[in-house]
Amino acid sequence: LPSSSLGFALGACPNLKEVDFSASLLADGALREAALAPHSPLRKLRLVSLKECSSLTDAGVAELANAAGGSLRTLHLGGPFSPLSDATAAVLN
Repeated sequence: LPSSSLGFALGACPNLKEVDFSASLLADGALREAALAPHSPLRKLRLVSLKECSSLTDAGVAELANAAGGSLRTLHLGGPFSPLSDATAAVLN
């Protein structure tokens, strides 16, 4: 799925609680765009799966965590092709 799919899914389903974009082309820009949207739908997400998103960086995960705030309960990340570093874990603590 292209990166723009996240914005489309969140816009079309404003009450969405769980998303799985694992192994997609999701990149930081899509998360930044969704985070900056008025009444960001990221604030409603409880579970997000982003395994094997090779274009996602520590900064993108930070955008997601900051925008979701306390609503995000489960976040699936990583995999052998993930470029994420230990800095991601620091953001999530």
